[in-house]
Amino acid sequence: MRILFPIFRLSRALARLKFHSIVSYLDIQEACRLIGTSIKSLEVLKRKDFSQNQVDLRKKIYYLIRNFSIQEEKLSIDLLNLEILIFGKGFSRQSLVDCLRFYEDLNVWKINVSRGELLFLI
Repeated sequence: MRILFPIFRLSRALARLKFHSIVSYLDIQEACRLIGTSIKSLEVLKRKDFSQNQVDLRKKIYYLIRNFSIQEEKLSIDLLNLEILIFGKGFSRQSLVDCLRFYEDLNVWKINVSRGELLFLI
């Protein structure tokens, strides 16, 4: 019941963003998705054993990947090129894997192992 009111408020806000006076089913679905993703990200944070150093490494690697994507003007990045970039900056394989998993759990990107690529989700 505590989640119902936030879904209602978020749905109304989404409708207003589109200049609609009536909340549509799609607005409600998007509100549920956003709240679900938010809850999932909190669960991921609770599940993991965080030290500040681990969080800092993830952020640094994330920003390297993001900036590389912006520089190349691509939403998909070849994993081999990504490894070269990250290892060249002195990060370990474990730090890279940890970062990739963490942000994939947050639906920031999707890793396609069979195609060997990282795809940013919009």
